[in-house]
Amino acid sequence: MFNNQKFLMRGVMADIPSWLTNLMWHMVLTMEVKEKDYLQVFTLTKTPTGQHIVHEQEQPPYRYEL
Repeated sequence: MFNNQKFLMRGVMADIPSWLTNLMWHMVLTMEVKEKDYLQVFTLTKTPTGQHIVHEQEQPPYRYEL
């Protein structure tokens, strides 16, 4: 499912640095789950010490924080 061409919305391309979008694609591609949901959700929070990332999917349930 995620081995095909990848697309980003304009807002993501304008507001999120390319190194961070590359990291998020890497997080999707290296998930250790039986199935990957078509909808991958990332919550990004800037903290005083860096970047906090929560990566989730609904089915099957998956959550990873970095």
